[in-house]
Amino acid sequence: MNSGQRSVAWRPRRVPSGPATVLIYVLWSAISLFLVIFAALQLPAAIRAGSGQGVRGYFTAAYEEKGSWYGTFRLPSGKVLIGNVEYYDPPAVHAGATVPGLYSGGTPAAIYPVHGSQEWKGDIGTIVGAFILFAGAQAYGVVSLIRVRRARAWRGSV
Repeated sequence: MNSGQRSVAWRPRRVPSGPATVLIYVLWSAISLFLVIFAALQLPAAIRAGSGQGVRGYFTAAYEEKGSWYGTFRLPSGKVLIGNVEYYDPPAVHAGATVPGLYSGGTPAAIYPVHGSQEWKGDIGTIVGAFILFAGAQAYGVVSLIRVRRARAWRGSV
């Protein structure tokens, strides 16, 4: 090592404290809670659809947006039950195509395949993943609070 260079000891990365910590904690908690609530609202309908329970009818595709098909759900009698509704996991369709579907209630309204819907697995995965994120946010908040209190106690004792 040259005598003109100083050796710099490794130091751990500084964790933000104060307003930055609070903002990260609040956003992380809010986003994960939103995901848990949204998936939990869809889960009962997805489970009913997976077991074949619900109102059978026909879905007529109108347009595709971001990989999802939207259209009208009609009863076998031809009466429109729901307009502008999304079909979860549709078979290969195109605008104007009519395919069998199942409406099992829920919020937001959605149409599922008549047999073998697996949408509930995705909802459970989202709930578990978002709950893990929420637990991580709470741990982050606790660790940050402990660090802030230790730093204040150390400054106060000097």
